[in-house]
Amino acid sequence: MLTPFEIQEAIEAEMERQEQLIEELRNASYEQARAEADYKVGFAKERLRVRAEGYLSGSKVNVDTADDTATVATENEYYQRLLTTNNLMTLREAIHASKTRIEGLRTLAASHRTLLP
Repeated sequence: MLTPFEIQEAIEAEMERQEQLIEELRNASYEQARAEADYKVGFAKERLRVRAEGYLSGSKVNVDTADDTATVATENEYYQRLLTTNNLMTLREAIHASKTRIEGLRTLAASHRTLLP
C-alpha cells in the first residue's frame, strides 16, 4: 500500500501529466480540424475538376465516378484526416484514464484518513 506521501506525489505527477495531455489535446484538435478541412476542400475541388472536364469534353460524368476519382486523388488527405481523428480520440481516452487514476489515488488517500487514530 502506498504511503500518504507517495499518494500525494502520485496525484501531483498525474495532475502534471493531465496538464500536458490537455495541451496536446488542444494542439491535436487544431490539427484534426485542419486535416478535416483540407480533406473536404480537396475532395470538393477534385469532384468539381472531374465534372468540369466531363462537361468540357461533352461526356457526362456520373456522381459515383466523380466521387471515386476524388477519393483516389485525395487519398493522402483522407489518411491524414483519419490519423488526426484517431490521435484526438486517443488523447481523450488518456485524459479519462488519468482522471480515473487520480480518483483511485484520492480513494486511497481517504482510506488512510479513516485508518488514522
